[in-house]
Amino acid sequence: MDSMEEKMSPLLRVLRIRYCAIWSFALLLILLFETDVLPQGFCIDMPLYTYALQTLGILLMIGCIPVALRLWLWRKKRYIGEGSFGHFLRLYIRWTSIRYSLLSLSLYTNLIVYYATLDTTGALCAGITAIALLFCVPTSDKVVNEIEIPFDE
Repeated sequence: MDSMEEKMSPLLRVLRIRYCAIWSFALLLILLFETDVLPQGFCIDMPLYTYALQTLGILLMIGCIPVALRLWLWRKKRYIGEGSFGHFLRLYIRWTSIRYSLLSLSLYTNLIVYYATLDTTGALCAGITAIALLFCVPTSDKVVNEIEIPFDE
C-alpha cells in the first residue's frame, strides 16, 4: 500500500497544480476584465459577431463537458489488462490533462464571450463549465476508483 501511495503522490501533486492553475487563470481573466485592463463589451454593437460568439460558446460547452467527463471511461476500456499500476497512472495523468484542457477551453472561451457581449449566455455557459470542473477535483480516492485498482493489492 505504501508503494501505491508513493506512486500516486507525484501524480496527485501534478494534477492539483494543473487544477489550481485552471482556476487561477480564470480568476485572473475575470479580474483583468473587471478592472478594465481588458476591454468589455466590444461586440455589443455587432449583432452578427455577438450571435457567432454566443453560438461558439454554447457549442463548446455542449461538446466539451460530456466528452471531458466521460473521457477516461472510453480510454480505460481500450487499456484494460495492459500494463502495470505505473502504466495506468501515466495514462490517467495524460487523459486527465486532456479533460482539463477541454473544460478550460470551454470555461475561458465562455468568459471571453460574456465580457465581449455583456450578455448572460456566456456567463451561464461558463458557470455550467465551472460546475463540471468541480467534478474533476483530483483526489487519491478518485484516482483509485477511476483506475479501479483496490488499495489492498
